[in-house]
Amino acid sequence: MQSFAYISVTFWILAGNRKARTVEQNGEMVRYRNRENEVLFIDLRQWGESFEKKYIQFTPEQIKQVADNFHNWQREGHENTYRDVPEYCYSATLGEIEAKGWPLVPSKYIEFKNALETGRWI
Repeated sequence: MQSFAYISVTFWILAGNRKARTVEQNGEMVRYRNRENEVLFIDLRQWGESFEKKYIQFTPEQIKQVADNFHNWQREGHENTYRDVPEYCYSATLGEIEAKGWPLVPSKYIEFKNALETGRWI
């Protein structure tokens, strides 16, 4: 019998400027949308490889995927490039967070599948 103990991965990005703006980055103009009343929750507990029993290491590909997801969520046109993904990420409004009593725990917002259906135990 195999047992799994997922290590919680918490990744916080605190941004002071969440207003719509256009900036030049690496010679490219990037248009950010207004995200003042939104929070992106990402749960990475099922990602990466554990080592030394208490650490998680992400591959360069996983890091790129998370970064791309975050950047897509930030930018104009996110309706075409970002989507909420069960067991991975969810974009919540401040109204949703307030309605739940202000918890900032990703699992309060991200949809998780039934372990009996998926065969994955969290």
